[in-house]
Amino acid sequence: MFVYELYHRELAATLRRTARKEEAVFRFGGEEFLVVCPRTAEKQAAAAAERERAEALGRLERRRAEIEAERADLLRAFEERERRFETAEKARVEALAAERTRLEEEYSQKRREAESVRLDAERRAKAAEDRAGLELERRSEELRAVALQRE
Repeated sequence: MFVYELYHRELAATLRRTARKEEAVFRFGGEEFLVVCPRTAEKQAAAAAERERAEALGRLERRRAEIEAERADLLRAFEERERRFETAEKARVEALAAERTRLEEEYSQKRREAESVRLDAERRAKAAEDRAGLELERRSEELRAVALQRE
């Protein structure tokens, strides 16, 4: 709603509220008002109209100040909500980054453990192969020695 409409509504309300019982208040055309003041001199009617206009304008200014204060409160509340949202979003992003780092470290640790197990298995296999090779040589030597004795 526009300010001038608020002003006209406030003026109409003021005129109705302050009109005497014998006076009639009309609004027509949106911006025009008519107050029928029987048994009132023109000068007195003009002074009364000016008082009514000033009172309505004062009420409108007070209402405008109230609206501005409400607007400022809403803006502060919005900014606070936005700040809280940004803080929560930052915390969420940091938590995700920390979780990712933890998972990457855990994955790296598991890979290191798996590599260690693989290398250990290779060493054992090589050692077993070496032992088997030595055992094979030893038996071959024994068999050669037995064969030479039989000849």
